[in-house]
Amino acid sequence: MIESAMPNDSDTTPPDKDSIPADMDATILPGASGASNSKLPSKSSADIDATILPGARGHDSDATIIPGARGAPSGAGQQAAPDQSFAPRLERIGDCKVEKRLGVGGFGEVWLATQETDLLKRRVAIKLLKAGMDSTSVLERFELERKVLSTLNHPSISRLYGGGVTEDGRSYFIMEFVEGLTLGLWCKRQKLTVTERLAIFRQVCSAVAHAHALGIVHRDLKPDNIMVTAEGVPKLLDFGIAKIINKDVQEQDRSQDMPGEVGPLTPMYASPEQWRAEPLTASTDIYSLGVILYETLTEQLPYEFVNLSLDEIRKLVCETSPLLPSEASFRSATLIAQTQTGTVATGNSTIPEGSKSRLRKKLRGDLDNIVLMAMRAEQGRRYATVDALIADLDAYTASMPISARPLSAGYRAQKWMGRNRKKVFLTTAATAALVFGIGWFVYAQIAKADAALKAQIAQKELEAETKKKEEETRRKEEEREKDRAKDKVIFERFKSLPGDFAQNPETSLPIIEDYENSLRINFKVNPDNVANQLEIQRNLMRALTRKSKLFLQNKNLQEGLVSTAEQLALANEILEKTKDPKDRRELGVALQYRGDIYFAVKNFPEAKKFYMENMVLREDICKANPGDIDASRDVSKAMVRLRDLAKEQGQLDVALKYSTDILAMRTKLKNESKGADEKKIETLEYEWLVAGQWHAEDLRHMDRLNEAEKEIVQTLPLVKQRAVKTESETNQTLVNLWEGLLCEISLDKQDFKKALSAANRMVKATEASLQLSNSGSRELEMFVDAAGLKALVQADMGDAEDSLDTIQSTMASANRMRDKNKQLKGDAINDERLLMMYAYEMRALRLLGRIDEAKEVGAKALALGAQRHDDAGAGWFAPKSNAFSQSALLEKDSDEAIRLAKAGVSEATNAKDQLIQLESYEALVEVLRKFASKEEVAVEIAKATDIASRMKRPKADAILKRIQGDAKLGKPAEVAPKTPATAAPTPPTSPPKTPVKKPPAVTPPATVPPASVPPPKTNPENKEKPLPPLY
Repeated sequence: MIESAMPNDSDTTPPDKDSIPADMDATILPGASGASNSKLPSKSSADIDATILPGARGHDSDATIIPGARGAPSGAGQQAAPDQSFAPRLERIGDCKVEKRLGVGGFGEVWLATQETDLLKRRVAIKLLKAGMDSTSVLERFELERKVLSTLNHPSISRLYGGGVTEDGRSYFIMEFVEGLTLGLWCKRQKLTVTERLAIFRQVCSAVAHAHALGIVHRDLKPDNIMVTAEGVPKLLDFGIAKIINKDVQEQDRSQDMPGEVGPLTPMYASPEQWRAEPLTASTDIYSLGVILYETLTEQLPYEFVNLSLDEIRKLVCETSPLLPSEASFRSATLIAQTQTGTVATGNSTIPEGSKSRLRKKLRGDLDNIVLMAMRAEQGRRYATVDALIADLDAYTASMPISARPLSAGYRAQKWMGRNRKKVFLTTAATAALVFGIGWFVYAQIAKADAALKAQIAQKELEAETKKKEEETRRKEEEREKDRAKDKVIFERFKSLPGDFAQNPETSLPIIEDYENSLRINFKVNPDNVANQLEIQRNLMRALTRKSKLFLQNKNLQEGLVSTAEQLALANEILEKTKDPKDRRELGVALQYRGDIYFAVKNFPEAKKFYMENMVLREDICKANPGDIDASRDVSKAMVRLRDLAKEQGQLDVALKYSTDILAMRTKLKNESKGADEKKIETLEYEWLVAGQWHAEDLRHMDRLNEAEKEIVQTLPLVKQRAVKTESETNQTLVNLWEGLLCEISLDKQDFKKALSAANRMVKATEASLQLSNSGSRELEMFVDAAGLKALVQADMGDAEDSLDTIQSTMASANRMRDKNKQLKGDAINDERLLMMYAYEMRALRLLGRIDEAKEVGAKALALGAQRHDDAGAGWFAPKSNAFSQSALLEKDSDEAIRLAKAGVSEATNAKDQLIQLESYEALVEVLRKFASKEEVAVEIAKATDIASRMKRPKADAILKRIQGDAKLGKPAEVAPKTPATAAPTPPTSPPKTPVKKPPAVTPPATVPPASVPPPKTNPENKEKPLPPLY
């Protein structure tokens, strides 16, 4: 038993916050109340990049807006690797050696790997489906992306190298690894001129044209899906939501959007027809290319989406035209303009006077028209193809007329002058000298009037700005009020979680995560408010503690590793700031949970490290606070973890030492609790009784049976008295634990009458506990355990029929209780208990001679035992060993019988329990006597004798006596069958596969040494039944 030290939950309400930060995810459900009024976060247009995934056919979520994804990985190209601290570790995928995880999306993961074959070695990116993402729609979308990539072959499109399925059934494909920067970052860092930017954009257009030629529409073109290598080659990535418009192959794409349904889109680059849920064509990509060109030339987005709802964004894109790129460029601060006089930077620190005007002039006219023609709201007015867009870009570069502008005489003349700049310059220079004087005078007059006008405009702008700030302040205050009300509701839901919240993860986890996210948002709002930040961190610690407990109890171990690591890091950070004793205790809780998660994943050295750190910390706190009852209780709880760890590792003497210290400490606390409040006294007495049960249990494991029984006899009356005084599932559970231990010790001493009496009281206590319980999951497990122990005692007494009836009625009752109580989660009987009941049922049926029925149960037991249980402990290995051993005794094939019997011994060794090992050797020796030589039998008898010699239990002596039997014969003597002769199996017609000196004699269904066969129940002289065999 592992105790839980849950920290006290504070009633502190989360503090205020100004707004939700831009990097928080938000979820919008189309069609739900308020969905159309959901707004994008307050963030500059240049930084906003979001993907909307509506609830269309083929998508798993309703609609998710994921802001702040500008630097997120997209497909194969990566700018920076994410945190690898707790990413699941993969060694190889196919012929690739995995290096690290590059990114995680909604359905898949991207890993960096090295592909090595006899002919090549190269770095690749692997797109791998997440575990559990195996729905039909996801697999079809994943397969579609692979087919799309395999179709494309272009120097500016990342290549597909291959794919396949991992050992655990997850699909993947291998792509070219593109190392570089996104298109926007490349242009900025390289300080490219307009002409250079057009050149690299033309390569992107060429890649899109190639895809269109093959009937593929990308549907999610944006700068973040375009990586530029160190050599300056752009690579188009992420065809994850591409659409096939080629009628010959469209049937392969089952994820096409339904009519009237908004498909997946990125708001800043989505076309009007995407917003209107109209059929999509190649024109959709042309619109997105227009937005990308707009941003590339101006470093501005064509529309401002700040604080707009989805309906407002849709109306803006579909019904309005963007600002001309030449006008938008006036706001840019980093772009470079290529002019006749050279290249000039327009950044604030290096711009010469008028350089922004030069840039605006360069964009005005042809480039304005090219961009806006690509971005026209009506599909029919855009460029018909990407090739047409490329043609206009080439015409502009060559100073030729473009199709996006009417071919007027003035326009043709302007383009002619652009191609003949030197001639025009000489002619113009002469004319300019003539009019210079006149121009200077006119300019001076205009400048004077312009200065007066600018002053007037500046005053009006100042007044407008002041009014705008006041309005913004009022709006933010209203938003803060809404946020505070929302946070209060979230906190109240978290505070009202029941004590057994971990048993209902489906409802509890969303509440905990909502509270956690609310705290994280509030933490970022006022970073300068130290006291407020500290209180938020403490509340976050409480949320993480509950989250860790939920993951541990439900065996979500990978999530638990992440949660406990964050919990421990935060606890250390808080304690470093405060040095507060309360925060030291919270650190102890975090250390304990960290040890628990390593215990659960069987990393015992790491578990011991954290348990010992917790122990030292608790002892220091206790020394610093003499007389503090809770501090002493925490020390004993730390010892409990170390005792459990010692038991799991088979260090029974160490476990006994810890339980002795725990009992002594809790006895002292109970005796010194006089004067404390009644509830505290009740708690201390309960913890003392639990410690006593552990101590008696550890004495039994060390074969100190008399001492253990003495402690039980002394304490059990007090346990029963508590159960009568206060009816609760906790007190009934105590009765069950103590009676169960008494039953096991009585079995060890071969006192079957006392064992059966204790088992009956156990069953009665668990039934009472079930009636008093709110949830019933744990109590139902204890009911099955108690009934199973009772069935074992009945079989040991020779009452196989009673044992079988107990087993079958218990399993039926458990399922009825499971169906009746809607709060019970999962299977009525978990795997390890079900396997235990199967083994007991096989034994009873075999002893009754019902061999065919026993084999049917054995088949189910072997199938269940073959399942993987990575977190299995002794509770799994013991019934698995028993199931293998029972199956071996039913097997007629010599090789299979011996294999199963040896498998039973192996599983018993894993259980780290000498009595279970001895019982498995009994089955192995009996099988070898039937099918092997006496030399082989003698070897196994010697091993069993060695185990029994280290034990001091009558039950062990009885088992050894049956094992030794007639060792000289190499097989047991024949005995009279317990059941009618017709139930005996037919002797084999051919010799067994394993050579023996003489074929085995026909044996009855219950093959046991003659001295162990109990006389029939009808024998009136049978006053005391002799001990039956375990197998």
